[in-house]
Amino acid sequence: MDYKNRLKGVVTQVLLKSLLEDAGYRIVPLGIEEVLRELACLDEAKYKELKLPDQLRKLPDFFVADIDFQETFLVEVKYRKKWNPTTRANLQEVLLQQTRLWNPLLLIIFLGNSAKPHYQDEKPSHFIKTTQLRSENNNIYFLNSSREWMIWEEADWDKFIRIQDIFIHVEDQREYQTITKATSILKSLVSLDLFE
Repeated sequence: MDYKNRLKGVVTQVLLKSLLEDAGYRIVPLGIEEVLRELACLDEAKYKELKLPDQLRKLPDFFVADIDFQETFLVEVKYRKKWNPTTRANLQEVLLQQTRLWNPLLLIIFLGNSAKPHYQDEKPSHFIKTTQLRSENNNIYFLNSSREWMIWEEADWDKFIRIQDIFIHVEDQREYQTITKATSILKSLVSLDLFE
């Protein structure tokens, strides 16, 4: 994997981990790179030679639970520079097999550029959103902000759910400051793309 993309992925995962831990959630890393750390340094050809089972290769990034283990989630984290139809199509391709294996799956998307670039007031929801995914008949469906299931091809940033609407303890004042700081760090990841 390209070093810059790996770095953006790792930073994004650390941001989510710190954001949820600060809000009192229990978060356990699950991804294949966490289980077998040596894989992170392999190039794509060497990685494919290992012929790991799909269940390992497609592990979600995290298991997340509230403090009392009343709510639990399998969470996949994705960083993308911006949200557009190409991003949506690429995510569908990446997530289809994973969603089949780990159904349902909670997707958290971090954007480097605001989904609302013309707004003066940049809110965390312009950069971080979430949705639950499920797989059915070779399609991905997502849960929209009205809590209705829609086919992935209709996924739009405004239809996703604010992270604090799923992880309600993130809404507390101290944690809201954390989400604002996380958003600030997230925006700086776009600068890595300037060196291409």
